[in-house]
Amino acid sequence: MSEDQNSKIQQATDFVNTGKFSEALTAAREGLESDPHNGDAKLIEAISLSQLGQSRDASEAFSAAIRLAPTNVKARFNAAVHEFNMGNVGQARNLANEALNLDPDHEGTKTLLEKMGPDQVPLQGGSQYPRESPEGFMPQNEGIAFVRNMGPSWVMIGWVLAICSAASIGYTAYNTVTHWSELMAAISSKDQAQMQAITKAMQNPMMQIFAYAVLAGNMVWTIMDLIHRKGNFVWLIAHIPCTCLGLSFITQPLYILLGRK
Repeated sequence: MSEDQNSKIQQATDFVNTGKFSEALTAAREGLESDPHNGDAKLIEAISLSQLGQSRDASEAFSAAIRLAPTNVKARFNAAVHEFNMGNVGQARNLANEALNLDPDHEGTKTLLEKMGPDQVPLQGGSQYPRESPEGFMPQNEGIAFVRNMGPSWVMIGWVLAICSAASIGYTAYNTVTHWSELMAAISSKDQAQMQAITKAMQNPMMQIFAYAVLAGNMVWTIMDLIHRKGNFVWLIAHIPCTCLGLSFITQPLYILLGRK
């Protein structure tokens, strides 16, 4: 590695350690331009992308960093932290176990596995593990405690709300079709009393309350999930108007399948 490359990697590392992730990303990519196979630069790129909320690109960069440096514990540990923060606990555990296989004394990995629950690798008692330098390590995103404690059930709630949204709009469509001919006849005859009677018959107070509750639930769920995961709030540009129109059954599944990666 040339002196210039070393300088770029050190500069990128310093940016990461001071929380300047945009600058770290730029420096890391400059280093990769001259040395595309530099595992350290790729790892810093992945960490920076993760901290900047570009989750999918970060996952791809972590995979590339691991391929470039298959024996680098930091690459697997940081990838595990990233996936854990994204809610992909199973994938995070696999990466953490791989990191621990490379270095059984890696304190950060042990701490992360402890957070994951009952399937973690048992700690070896009676040993003192040295605290490692924080350089290159990602902070774990604690997020919202309520969401974190819900585990996989939190995502299930998101799916249920999407299904309820579809059921609500389906009921409205069915109710409209059922009374459509009567309503058109009343409009044609300009019978105001009949139109009011049909409109009243089409209204169901309980379903209206249900629809508003689902609307609020979808909005709150998505915003809480974005805050918890430090996700990309651009999703709200489409999700908010769709939810207000009762169409969150379209944007909610898209967000769960694509936005949470």
